[in-house]
Amino acid sequence: MGAPTARKPLLDIPQLVEWLNVSEGWVRKNLRPGAPNPLPHIKVGRYIRFDPQVIEGWLESRRHEGRSAEWAPSF
Repeated sequence: MGAPTARKPLLDIPQLVEWLNVSEGWVRKNLRPGAPNPLPHIKVGRYIRFDPQVIEGWLESRRHEGRSAEWAPSF
């Protein structure tokens, strides 16, 4: 067996809220079944935890370069 790799500690909901600068309601909404872009998470018993490396990949997959052709401001 190889040496264990260094992993970042798992985050709880308040830590994820602070890191992403979003509301707790937004996080919980994106944890619900059927959410359009569900947050990847781990259930540890009754606790929900987030792997920072997985969240970084999730964020990167949602990165948009410039404006979408479908986007138009609503005035």
